Amino acid sequence: MVLDIETVPDLDAARLLLGFGPGAPREEVRAALTEHCRRPGQADDAIFIKPILQKVAAISVILCHRMHGQGPWEVELLQTRHTGDLSERDVLERLDRLMGERPQTAKQPCIVGWNTSGFDLPVLRFRVVATRLRAPNLTFRQPSDMPDWKWEKERGSRPPHDYWKRYADCHLDLMEVLANWSSGPRCKLVEIAAALGLPGKAGGVEGSMVETMVEEGRIEEVGRYCEGDVGLLFGVWLRYQLSCGQLDNQAHALSWRSFARCVRSRAVPFDHLQPLLDVADEEARLAGFIPAEPALA
Repeated sequence: MVLDIETVPDLDAARLLLGFGPGAPREEVRAALTEHCRRPGQADDAIFIKPILQKVAAISVILCHRMHGQGPWEVELLQTRHTGDLSERDVLERLDRLMGERPQTAKQPCIVGWNTSGFDLPVLRFRVVATRLRAPNLTFRQPSDMPDWKWEKERGSRPPHDYWKRYADCHLDLMEVLANWSSGPRCKLVEIAAALGLPGKAGGVEGSMVETMVEEGRIEEVGRYCEGDVGLLFGVWLRYQLSCGQLDNQAHALSWRSFARCVRSRAVPFDHLQPLLDVADEEARLAGFIPAEPALA
């Protein structure tokens, strides 16, 4: 599961935290929240709202699988949910459901993300608690006195994935891995994408613009932006797997081709993903395959 989320400040929490009444103007509450999160000497454009004081606006996932850990990845689902269509609680509940065992493999997915350890997963868990949601897949923690062999012996099944573990195989935070878990320089997703020759952010949108877009009722655009990021992350992850020897050139190209097939088969516009489809077609050409299938009529 390649995962990306978009968030906005939780002004309801800010009102309670900072002592504002229900009638306080939004702008006043937002300015106070900014000051609350400001570090000494920090400029306005460098202030980051703490994960506990944010809520989810959109979630995008790509689900893919391959049999027996070999060959190309088959993309089975590219999906985006946002709070323009569903409540935040429903968006979270649907994500937790997707994190259960997949019918193709009878296994839970491994999460692939960018700064998921430092941001996405903490935010998701905070919001699960805040919305009173039961989310066993997202929040399961394996007891320290129950190693895999003991769990299997006593319960007759393997334990669920524990996505809390920093170095677990079930969660790959690409930003941390490529930075050698903070011992090396970190970079933004758009920076590594540029270094790999991949396209930038969908529609020129940046994460700092999401809050304003949500305020203006442009949540559909936020969803498309989130979907563009998860597609870009998928491309970075494929290149990482290629460099690690987990994909050869042919499997790498076929994985891209499966992504393009999934995008083009959906009954929704995909103009925001066209730069990534162009990459998929170029990878197919370089590998000697015919171009990817055209869009369905």
